[in-house]
Amino acid sequence: MIDRTAIESPARKEHPDVQVTVTDPSFGTNLIEEVRAHPCLFDIRDPKYRHSECRNQAWNSVIAHLNYPGDVNSIYKQWKKIRDRYVREKRRLRMQRDNGVHDDSTWDLYPAMAWIDPYLDERAQLVSLWISFILSCFLGFVDCLCKIP
Repeated sequence: MIDRTAIESPARKEHPDVQVTVTDPSFGTNLIEEVRAHPCLFDIRDPKYRHSECRNQAWNSVIAHLNYPGDVNSIYKQWKKIRDRYVREKRRLRMQRDNGVHDDSTWDLYPAMAWIDPYLDERAQLVSLWISFILSCFLGFVDCLCKIP
């Protein structure tokens, strides 16, 4: 079930006074599975990942399959809320494990998001490599400056 609440929302161009709120309990699970079916929405190695037109087509397909009344912007926000919650939950559990506390997540969508782990890890590794590269370039530059008489 979809609840439409009247508020001002500049992100919704066609209906600026309507915000989409999802109340269907299976919506989150269905959205996760729909996103999973479109690698261009999450896999940075997918050739279509960097093409906004392809991504918009994929989001429109997700909207159609879920019978979602919102636009690409609002469905993306729904996905981002779920993905961000998963990342925070993983971090919380990892920190607890590091402190010797073994706890399981009580968030009902946590198991359904496990498939995205390799893609999140890959993204983190790329960021880490990039930071290491920049840092080594900077330190090499500083080292060269120190050797100048």
